[in-house]
Amino acid sequence: MTAMLERQGRTKQSSKTALSGGLPQVNLLPPEIRAARSLRVAKRYLVLLLAAVALACALGYVGALLSRSDANALLSEAQSRTAQLQTEQNKYAEVPTITSALTQSENAASATMGDEVLWAPYLSAFTAVLPAGVTVDTVAITALADTETDGTSSASATDQLASFAFTVRSPSVPDAAALLDALSSVTGFTDPFVQTVSFTANQSGGASYYSVSGTVTVTSAALSHRFTEGSN
Repeated sequence: MTAMLERQGRTKQSSKTALSGGLPQVNLLPPEIRAARSLRVAKRYLVLLLAAVALACALGYVGALLSRSDANALLSEAQSRTAQLQTEQNKYAEVPTITSALTQSENAASATMGDEVLWAPYLSAFTAVLPAGVTVDTVAITALADTETDGTSSASATDQLASFAFTVRSPSVPDAAALLDALSSVTGFTDPFVQTVSFTANQSGGASYYSVSGTVTVTSAALSHRFTEGSN
């Protein structure tokens, strides 16, 4: 019994080995069927490849649309900003004209008022430096042309602005030297000159006095420079 079982086991093992591929196999399918199968596989791969290409194209198209949308948005924003700037520019279109007019006005004022002298402070300064007891009778100011000179002034002709003529009254004998020194101390006054000294006696109960007349030259140092370039 045991021997029979052993023989059956060896027989089953041998048949199993033969069926499991131990022996050469032969593919009996016709070549057309094999080619058709290979073609179907190739078609599946081709379909997958085409699908991948189509997906990539779709993604690229969507990306292009998004980029175009962003570009259009930036273009619209730039156009809006440009229009806003042009509107602002139009508001100030008259500024260059106004600036030019102001410059011309300043130049005209500088040309017209360049030789301006503030006479009120100079009249006050003239009165303030007179010797004690001396009062002012008359004052006359005559503008001088650039070439006008009497030859007695030490200032150049181009530096002379005006001739300041005066008449003062003194209760005592006037000190001409002190008067000339006082006038020379005023900035813008130069070459003071006493022309005449006369005495007026007591008449109708009035006091006697000495009358002194003279001139002083006004130079460019007296200019106010209010309308010239670089003035304060």
